[in-house]
Amino acid sequence: MLIMLKMLLYFVFYLISAVEIAMLARALLSWIVPDDDSAPMRFLYAITEPFIAPIRALMYHFNIGMDGPLDIPFFVTVILLSVIGMTVGAYL
Repeated sequence: MLIMLKMLLYFVFYLISAVEIAMLARALLSWIVPDDDSAPMRFLYAITEPFIAPIRALMYHFNIGMDGPLDIPFFVTVILLSVIGMTVGAYL
């Protein structure tokens, strides 16, 4: 049972790490390749948007951070993933 829990924690840790890298790539490529219809951007959106969408919906519901030019839900998601990743990493 303990081994299964440790394996699950490793899986979550590496999944969060991969999503954080994809989010960084998405942010950097959005400056370089402004075309959202390119294949790399579609791939990065497909990976990262399932993590951002719930935060975006929650912030939209409370009308927080929707007026500015920055994608605030993106930054909130990055921070939440980092905190979760550090918390899981502390148990490993």
